[in-house]
Amino acid sequence: MPAVHRTVVVVDVEGFGDPGRTTADQVAVRDALYGLLRGAVERAGVRWEDCHHEDRGDGVVVLAPADTAKSVFVDVVPDALATALREHNATHGSAQRIRLRMAVHAGEVAYDRHGVTAPAVTFTFRLVDAEPLKAAHRASPGSLALVVSPWFFDEVVRHSRVVDPATFRPVEIAVKETTTRAWIALPDHPYPADPTRLAAATPPADARPTGVHVGSGVTMRGSVIAGRDVDQSRRTRIGIGGLVLALVLVGGYAVHRADRDVVGVPRPGTSASGPAATTRPAASPATRAPTRFEPGPRVSGVVAATITLEGDRLLHVTDSRLVALDLRTGREVASVARSGPPPRDVSPAGAQAPPAVVRAGGRTIAVAAFPTLVAGSGTTPDGLSAELVAMDLSTGEEAWTGRVATPRAPTSYPWVYVAGASDRTVVVVAGGEQSTPTSIGVDLASRKEVWRVDGFETVFVDGSAAVGRAQTGGYWDARGMDAEARALDAATGTQLWVGPRTGQALRLTPFGPGRVWVHTSVAGLYRHDTVHDTATGAPQDVAGFEERPDGEPRACAHDRQRLTVCQFATTRGGMLAAYDGNANRLWTLGGPGDASGRLVPSLGTAWHGAVYGALDRRGPVVLDAVTGADRDTAPGATPTMVNEHGAVVVEADSRGFAVVDFLTAER
Repeated sequence: MPAVHRTVVVVDVEGFGDPGRTTADQVAVRDALYGLLRGAVERAGVRWEDCHHEDRGDGVVVLAPADTAKSVFVDVVPDALATALREHNATHGSAQRIRLRMAVHAGEVAYDRHGVTAPAVTFTFRLVDAEPLKAAHRASPGSLALVVSPWFFDEVVRHSRVVDPATFRPVEIAVKETTTRAWIALPDHPYPADPTRLAAATPPADARPTGVHVGSGVTMRGSVIAGRDVDQSRRTRIGIGGLVLALVLVGGYAVHRADRDVVGVPRPGTSASGPAATTRPAASPATRAPTRFEPGPRVSGVVAATITLEGDRLLHVTDSRLVALDLRTGREVASVARSGPPPRDVSPAGAQAPPAVVRAGGRTIAVAAFPTLVAGSGTTPDGLSAELVAMDLSTGEEAWTGRVATPRAPTSYPWVYVAGASDRTVVVVAGGEQSTPTSIGVDLASRKEVWRVDGFETVFVDGSAAVGRAQTGGYWDARGMDAEARALDAATGTQLWVGPRTGQALRLTPFGPGRVWVHTSVAGLYRHDTVHDTATGAPQDVAGFEERPDGEPRACAHDRQRLTVCQFATTRGGMLAAYDGNANRLWTLGGPGDASGRLVPSLGTAWHGAVYGALDRRGPVVLDAVTGADRDTAPGATPTMVNEHGAVVVEADSRGFAVVDFLTAER
């Protein structure tokens, strides 16, 4: 059959034949590698089952469907593979950890009854075996090193809207019969962007074809891939130095997907900063609320409770890292990691709150906290501390770290999280399962503890008030049993006010800036809902709260300007109500007093004058937050979070882990 054009990807495991790896280790590495590659390819929108597989003993050749765009092997696959490698390496011993070199090229591939005749495949093996790539990989703390052919760089990488081509570095390669210029990148530890290298780069004079031409600036004298490998010398090298998988793929792409991608934990000392972490362009999008959404990439394995949007970043917290994802692409672009060891009995719930974002020292930072083991000695038991890690959001780099002592929980599974921050103080909460929490105020300038209140769980920080629950009985329960609402001064820890107390359950929820919605109940039957000023604790007169005939409030969302929208359960079904900045009710939809007959959507979120909801049988809808009128009846999705740069849908499972769908927003 005639030759067909294909994208070719080759990956090589560093040190696969190392004497420290047993046969069992090699089997485990080989099995893991197939899984990691499968996940990365499927994230690019290519079904692994649709690919043609041929095992090569020390490697494998895979041909993907013919409608796969080449761009995904720069924009999606390397980043997905690097993320999967970090996750794998964090949970395996040194003999089963994987570091990969990856080469990407494109050329003609012909088939016969013995296999494929493919100079392009052989050339890609030469790239992955080149010393400049090996040297770059040895010098990188990351797990993945990438090299692309000159043709692939000029035709694909230079035109990418996801990857910055200025983070690639040109190198001269001479391996056996191949002499060419190639381009190297480090996906999980990128080079600084240097546009001058792009302008100066031209193909070397000695790269003109003298044999079979398989790409711009590439010269080979041909080879046939059939049976076990390219040639005996290549097979021998693989048997000693590395396990190789060759993916012969045709380049296409429909929608980014990440069904198998799990945001992972890096090896100690690694970095996940991406190109955008050091070259973030100044963005000035319109702030009008979007009303149409198109599906984008998907990321899974994120702890739902830790997600927040800030600028063009989605921030979240793992059990060891503060991570930033690009809100347009879903790619990890920056992370900062804890340095200390975790406790031996760390809570399986992991992080429980998003990082706090605050302006401090002339820059905007995100702050997260992690429980850290303080090793004892002799008869001194182990202790605990909260390690604070701050990320500079303008660069993606670590801004600072600090530690404060935390009480050792009388039961196992300690946890630590950042509840919020004022302009002077970040508030950390530490506790454990069935143990009393402690709130700690840490000065942002000195990173030192300035106050500590035992028996108080800060739920959120609003302005200068740390609003939370105080223990009043002898037993602490996550539902707020035997607790009362209180607020402390976030800067000093002094008490500002004491609010309602309950015998069984107490829930505190922000009700727009300066207000807190306090929900109490006994035996799940005697429910009481009030709104209070967060600075003084004074009750606020808010229609629909405390009015049983009007229904029971279930959820509220602030539009980040001046409106708050709440959902109620009533005797006539659901009801939506909107409130202005003074807590005056503007309109209602549904409920006992509505004779319009309009359908009532469930509340997703609100942003800049728009309410995003979903109808049971008609799907997503957007309402005007000021009037309640329909704004768009076919928006395409109901986002969970929205800002001026994008939107996401967050779907959490029973364990608290979420699948995050990134949406492209239209205004």
